[in-house]
Amino acid sequence: MLNTRIKGPWIIGGSGRSGKTTLVNLIENSENEIAGFPLELLINVYDKQYIANFKKNKRHLANEYICRTRYLDVERKIKKSLLDLINSENSKKKFLQLPNNILNSIQLIDWIMSVYANEMNCESWAAFDLHPEFKFEKYSKFISNLNMLIMIRDPREVIAEIMFWRGKPKNHIRKFYHSLISWSLSIKTTFRLMKKYPENVDVIFFNNLVNKDKNEYKKLRTYFNISDDDIEKTFKNIYYSYNDNEGHLLPSGNSKKLLSDDELSIIETICMPLLNQIEKNYINQRISSANKTDRLFIEKLILFFINQNNHNSIRNLNEFIFFPKKFIKRIYTNLKKILRQIIYSSKI
Repeated sequence: MLNTRIKGPWIIGGSGRSGKTTLVNLIENSENEIAGFPLELLINVYDKQYIANFKKNKRHLANEYICRTRYLDVERKIKKSLLDLINSENSKKKFLQLPNNILNSIQLIDWIMSVYANEMNCESWAAFDLHPEFKFEKYSKFISNLNMLIMIRDPREVIAEIMFWRGKPKNHIRKFYHSLISWSLSIKTTFRLMKKYPENVDVIFFNNLVNKDKNEYKKLRTYFNISDDDIEKTFKNIYYSYNDNEGHLLPSGNSKKLLSDDELSIIETICMPLLNQIEKNYINQRISSANKTDRLFIEKLILFFINQNNHNSIRNLNEFIFFPKKFIKRIYTNLKKILRQIIYSSKI
């Protein structure tokens, strides 16, 4: 735990389905000096884009960012933009009154979020994004006093929810291994960041909040002034929570075993040592009846992946191996966007 309630913005990171949105909503509804931003930050989308002639294009980019709609709910039915959260028309204009000292998209998003915090009568902001921990060191070069809180949840719950929360996955095996490697890379990166930046990086264990752990409650109370009562009300009856006997709790209220014994065994074998590194292992390893030789090969292959030093590159490789069409489509889309920006830049 960090020694003091430090100043500066917060990015809430970690795997999907780990409670990041829930935490930011708690921050938003608590009485503190930090504005919880209820929409996805998307800094991981904009930070890697090449912006032709950024000085001329930054107003165009700022307008795109504040007008871009994002899902507000888990069911993905309600979409809003940043501007939809601002009532005053005069206040909306402030987001395009850009200072000259903004030199890249990371600084631009930080500035926009600072304006948002000011409109919410707060000193700073807190927002969630998908796996921003992989880029924390890059972001912290351009965002002053940046802090990161990484949500960690039992991988048996995370992986099952990622796979099944929108229905039965089209490709069970690919989705399973992709999610497992993503979760593992996140933990490896988190452990490294905690050691290197102990004053700016901390973790919250989702399952400890569910289990009413006093130390975990204290962190949220210290950092964001979130009351114990609000935490307790929020983290109960959690869908996809896992029980060895019954399986995963579904939104219907029934429980079902969504993952096979062999899949659970692979998760436990890979993830136990990672959780031990941060002294939070709450997983008991089972004995699998599957072919041990085949499983041993798979486990060694995954361990080879996650033990490489450049976690961000391995993350991209993970995307390419399991979802190549999606990966290539994203690169193609980014290239088209760069071309449009170059053409736009030449006209202004």
